[in-house]
Amino acid sequence: MTLNPEDGGFHHGAQESYPPKGLDNLRFLRDDDKSVRPLGGHEQLLYSVVEVSQILNLGRTKVYELLYAGEIASVKIGALRRVRKSDLEVFVRNLEQET
Repeated sequence: MTLNPEDGGFHHGAQESYPPKGLDNLRFLRDDDKSVRPLGGHEQLLYSVVEVSQILNLGRTKVYELLYAGEIASVKIGALRRVRKSDLEVFVRNLEQET
């Protein structure tokens, strides 16, 4: 395992390519947080907890509190928790109605 300080990542054996193999038909954007998002014209339908926290400008812990309180609906895919775009929009609309 090697550390490449230029991209801030660890690499096992052979150097990994960017963008990831098999996704040649998609363009990619690197965010400040080093996440990779496809820009292939497909609308993102599911968001991770970290993405929801960035979208709402809230901490990750606060997002988990809202999820477990049922204020933001979510789905589980295996061990992953995701928030549907439509559920995030409902949460924001409900905030607007409370004010």
